[in-house]
Amino acid sequence: MLTNYPVYSGFEHKGVYVIDSHTFICYFNSGYITKREMSLDENPIVDARLFYRNETEFSANIENYLKNDPVKSIHMPKMVIEDIPLLSRIEPWKCTAKMAVYKGNPDFDILNNARE
Repeated sequence: MLTNYPVYSGFEHKGVYVIDSHTFICYFNSGYITKREMSLDENPIVDARLFYRNETEFSANIENYLKNDPVKSIHMPKMVIEDIPLLSRIEPWKCTAKMAVYKGNPDFDILNNARE
């Protein structure tokens, strides 16, 4: 499954991988991805990663790429996955969803903002 919302990339559900569309295109087009910084500098590239050099490495590395989308490693240290109640006070039903929430950023604290 391709998404342009990178927070959920790198996860797998019942054998289906969730992949960031931007890194997916980089993997297939060149095998090379860059991490850029928003700035006025002439060279905003702050990191780069090479996934493969030839077709054999492409095939050998693709499952590892699908399981470990590099975008996930950037976002996960800043986030926590929480269970969000979708139905409350409707006994005996319990319905929850998993949500990725940025730690320490009140603008992205969906749980507490929704309670206010």
